[in-house]
Amino acid sequence: TRRRQMEDDVRQRLQRISDFMGSATEGFVLLDSEFNVVDVNSYLLDQFGWKIEDARGVNILDLSTELWESGRYEKYQEVLETGRPCVFEDVITPARFGDKHLNLFAFRAGDCIGLVVQDITGHKKAEQKLMESEERLRSLYDSITAGIIVHDLERVVVSANKRACEILDLA
Repeated sequence: TRRRQMEDDVRQRLQRISDFMGSATEGFVLLDSEFNVVDVNSYLLDQFGWKIEDARGVNILDLSTELWESGRYEKYQEVLETGRPCVFEDVITPARFGDKHLNLFAFRAGDCIGLVVQDITGHKKAEQKLMESEERLRSLYDSITAGIIVHDLERVVVSANKRACEILDLA
């Protein structure tokens, strides 16, 4: 009975881990010490249009030369050796994966590397649109023939366009 209870406990734990991995809204990847994919959750498989049987065993070094060029390979090795986690911000996937922007959190998991993969592509696109919009407004602000003065609630001038300075004969 005790042995059966322990087996049930292990099964329940494995089921909870499987449920967690399956319902997560971030990507999780487990790589062996040779950087071969051991496991990957369904969220990440869906994001890249892969099936688990296509992903397991794939060496991440074969997916992109950027791993070498960026120095991430050495950092992953360091994670394995020291156990100190590391973060890679705004990693861009190869074009065949849709040029996604990712944040990667690497940590040692036993003799493997765990990766938490956060897709920030939407944030990056929104950031780019905001920068473009800001540039258009800045251009308009600087080139309009009317003087524009912006002040805060205490009536302290925080900004004035070139035309306002000319009108008010300010330097």
